[in-house]
Amino acid sequence: SDLRQNWDYSTLYYSRETSVGRIFARVNSASRFKQQAFQPELEFVPILNQYLSLELRGDYADNPTLFPHYIISGEAYLSIPKFLDVSYGELY
Repeated sequence: SDLRQNWDYSTLYYSRETSVGRIFARVNSASRFKQQAFQPELEFVPILNQYLSLELRGDYADNPTLFPHYIISGEAYLSIPKFLDVSYGELY
């Protein structure tokens, strides 16, 4: 039923490298089925040391038809040089 409907999806973001890691701020916008929604998102990637970093993210949307109402995620990255790279994360 939606073959002739456009889905407009746009993102505006800003990122900054800091002494403790990278910070991202995004605003996603979508319109489809005569509905429009915005989804602000914050992401922080702290570098704990040369072998371990994290990725932490949180999103919110007021229209769960186009975006999930909440997104919370985290992932840890471990690197053993010249041997192994491992990551583990969860997304809710």
